[in-house]
Amino acid sequence: MAVKIRLTKLGKKKEPYYRIVVVDAREARDGPYIEQVGFYNPRRDPEEVRFNEERLLHWISVGAIPTETVRRLMMKYTKVPVPPRKGEPRWKRERFRRWVKAALAGEPFELTGAGEGEPQPASDHEAEPQAAEDG
Repeated sequence: MAVKIRLTKLGKKKEPYYRIVVVDAREARDGPYIEQVGFYNPRRDPEEVRFNEERLLHWISVGAIPTETVRRLMMKYTKVPVPPRKGEPRWKRERFRRWVKAALAGEPFELTGAGEGEPQPASDHEAEPQAAEDG
């Protein structure tokens, strides 16, 4: 069963708000869903977004794929790792797997620059550069 994380529309005419839900990909937009993992109201200023990050991380770790809109909201409002899009380079997929593994273990992590793809342990203080001594 293909599982997606997407928006389901609620509200009245010209006043929509959305639930962020986990749903079987074959279901209709406003059809039955497996679990609600968030809420999104674009009509507020600033827009109102809430996520249950624990459940969101669970569903992503078991393979649920967010839609582009949910992806954008996740990147902007959560610290949950966002899965790479289909067809992206292998290093991004590998980085994502390590990132999810670290997040599930409760370990702090940071992402390094593009191409390196290794999550690094987060440090409380930055390493001080050593000054070169001239003789």
